[in-house]
Amino acid sequence: PGINYIAMEKSPVVLLKLIRKIPAEGIGNLAVISFDAEKLDEIFDSGEISKLYLNFPDPWPKKRHAKRRLTSPKFLAMYKRILKPGSVIEFKTDNRDFFNYSLEEFRASGYDLVKATFDLYNSDFLEGNIPTEYEIKFHSMGIPINKLFAVYDLDSLSKEEGKVDIQAQE
Repeated sequence: PGINYIAMEKSPVVLLKLIRKIPAEGIGNLAVISFDAEKLDEIFDSGEISKLYLNFPDPWPKKRHAKRRLTSPKFLAMYKRILKPGSVIEFKTDNRDFFNYSLEEFRASGYDLVKATFDLYNSDFLEGNIPTEYEIKFHSMGIPINKLFAVYDLDSLSKEEGKVDIQAQE
């Protein structure tokens, strides 16, 4: 109630799988759209988004594809335009190299890392976590889940939310 969610996926195949999982009566506060994330700022106004979840995006492991990563500098700059000041980005991945890359890019792009862990299920950050299907699958295989919380305007957060807690568990 009071919160609207927008699920965005570029791949029609993945989007169709998601749509099939939505109950027949629908979910009143969920919209599902097929859209390329490169054009987010064409559909959202400045400061329109309150929170952004990046759940297991494609890591694009080849160096020449780094610009396609959803944590590349161009995407991080775009998120600043569409997010309200103080909004949190939650990012999860099973890919440690991608996570390390993302930690550096968030810092270099002027974001404050509020929390980060290399092993979500052995951290203090599990409370309130909503696992994805990928996450459940990878965790059941013993693959650590990396997660970070970042903001681009830490001063606008309340003092309690602004506590920085980085867990560098290996």
